[in-house]
Amino acid sequence: MSDTVRIDETAQAAVAKYAQERGISQSRAASELISKDAPSPPPSQPIMTLDAAAEVILRHLPVAMVEKIRELCREYQTSAAAYLISYAKLAEDRGELSVFLAPDDRALGTAQELPPVPEKAECMYCKKAFKPDRVGQKFCPEPADWNVVSCGRAALLDELHRRRPPESQRKNLAAKGLMLK
Repeated sequence: MSDTVRIDETAQAAVAKYAQERGISQSRAASELISKDAPSPPPSQPIMTLDAAAEVILRHLPVAMVEKIRELCREYQTSAAAYLISYAKLAEDRGELSVFLAPDDRALGTAQELPPVPEKAECMYCKKAFKPDRVGQKFCPEPADWNVVSCGRAALLDELHRRRPPESQRKNLAAKGLMLK
């Protein structure tokens, strides 16, 4: 929808219920309910799988982002669910917490209230004080110069190096063909 339409609470509840039943965004539900050929409700709700849940999440993301995710999934031969879960794990490992609100959720007022961003925090890597950009930020903000390694990247690399087997063990595994070079 390009225009914003204000509806009463009863209609808003009906749109929310319709969207929930079908696993679609509220703006799409409103469009279907307004149109004359709205589909009939499904006989019963199927059990939600990770793949189905990922598709629901993808419906709330910008089209360009969804296309990129699908492209990466094809390239790495993985599912959208696996990609989204791995990205959530990576964001957690790097100390990031980003909140994305779909435009239709924001417009209809169904988005959750976010806690305020703190005035200052201490970097978990360098221990210096910094002004966080978002709630839950654990490391200093990314530097403008990409040649400079950020605290978040440095912390992740340190953790990966700690988990890495010793060089002698890597050479033995490589000689046996069990490890990528």
